[in-house]
This record gives sequence, C-alpha cells and structure tokens, in this order.
Amino acid sequence: MTHNGSTSWKDYHAHIETVCKVNGWTTTQDKAQNLTLFLEGPAAEALKDIDESAPTAYKDIWTQLGRRFGYTDAPRDAMRRVDSRRQQDNESFQEFEQALPLLHRDAWPTKTPEQRRLIKPRNGNTSSLARS
Repeated sequence: MTHNGSTSWKDYHAHIETVCKVNGWTTTQDKAQNLTLFLEGPAAEALKDIDESAPTAYKDIWTQLGRRFGYTDAPRDAMRRVDSRRQQDNESFQEFEQALPLLHRDAWPTKTPEQRRLIKPRNGNTSSLARS
C-alpha cells in the first residue's frame, strides 16, 4: 500500500480513498496523517514543504503529488496514447482490452464510460485491435 511515485498517483489516490473509508478515517487530519505514512522515497520527499497539521493538509498533499508526478497536459497526452495504442505481440487480448478504458478515462475525464466507448481514434484507424 506504500507509494513512491513510480505508479499512477491518480490510481493511488482512488485506492487511498477506499482505504480511508474501510478504516473509518473520515477527517482530513486522519487521512493526511495516514497518507504520509504510506509515502516513501520521492513521494515522501515531495511533501517536505507541506504542513501536515494544516486543515488543508490532505488536499495539499494530493495537489503536490499531482504536481510532482502528474502530467501537465494529461488529457492531451492520453489522447495521443489512445490514437497510437496497438496490441503488442507479447500482450494478451485481455491485457490489451483492460488498458483501453484506462487510457480513455485519462483522455476524456469528464465523459461517462458509455460516452468514452463511442469515441473513435482521431487517426482514422477503426481497427483498435491492430497489432504493431
């Protein structure tokens, strides 16, 4: 459950929110204190200037993690990855199929899952199963 910044901070954020609910950590102070315990390496170092006792500490931590490990233009970058994504030779169909909704979610974060399924690649390639 630790995080060092090498994986998606957004996915980790969603995971931590679930952990907070399961453990009954409802106050932002409880969430901030526990979150800082789970961070290590570069992720922990990114928080050196955050006052953990501040009322906004939990939000400040996520903002800082987003700045440090997030993409500045994540939706546009994800759209490019959707357009160029092909099933790799060493990738099973199930792995490929699981990767697509994650890319779509990052590329079009305000769309519903149904709306995302209707989006076609901008490169005109309608065969999303093409092998590279």
